[in-house]
Amino acid sequence: MFRQVVAIVGSFSREKVAVKFEFFRRTLVFCESEVSIAVSKTPQILGLSDATLLRKIEFLVNEAAMEPQYIVQRPILLILSLEKRLVPRHHVMKMLQEKGLLNSNMNLFSLALLGEEAFKSKFIDCHKDFVPGLADAYAAASASIVPSRV
Repeated sequence: MFRQVVAIVGSFSREKVAVKFEFFRRTLVFCESEVSIAVSKTPQILGLSDATLLRKIEFLVNEAAMEPQYIVQRPILLILSLEKRLVPRHHVMKMLQEKGLLNSNMNLFSLALLGEEAFKSKFIDCHKDFVPGLADAYAAASASIVPSRV
């Protein structure tokens, strides 16, 4: 992991790293040590554009109701695909919670880390009889189509 951090950070100029640190301090109100911890955990976040990061941060804070501190402790959320993983799984989570089929304590972070097959097996396939159209809604959300309510 240390090699990966050094390789990624080493591929950027000091100015670019400083600009990215400032971006995180501004958008999530992180202090420099928090940004350093996030980068050490997931150095790939340095390579993402500000626009991409901002869209993900806005979704995580506004739609998924995550606190900035929660995100900085789990920076892997910022490298996951917004369109193909975060939004579709958040949609499924909300649908299942509304139907009382998922514990309200279940969080997007746990769902987002699952591989595709494990996620489908645990949250789509086993609930398809109780929530008709769930698989179609997930497929539509994964294709960046806003699914209708099931």
